[in-house]
Amino acid sequence: MKELDLQHKYLIHFLTERTDGLNYKEVKANTVSSKFFVVEDLKTFISDTSLN
Repeated sequence: MKELDLQHKYLIHFLTERTDGLNYKEVKANTVSSKFFVVEDLKTFISDTSLN
């Protein structure tokens, strides 16, 4: 069994659809919002990294 098969058939199904699962709502992976960032942590990361 491949990892993607495991994720799709079992893990995602458990997280989103099963009655004994977690009942999460699946959303697109590219969903980004400003509320997902802690501004002070982001500022510190940007100022301390050499990747800029």
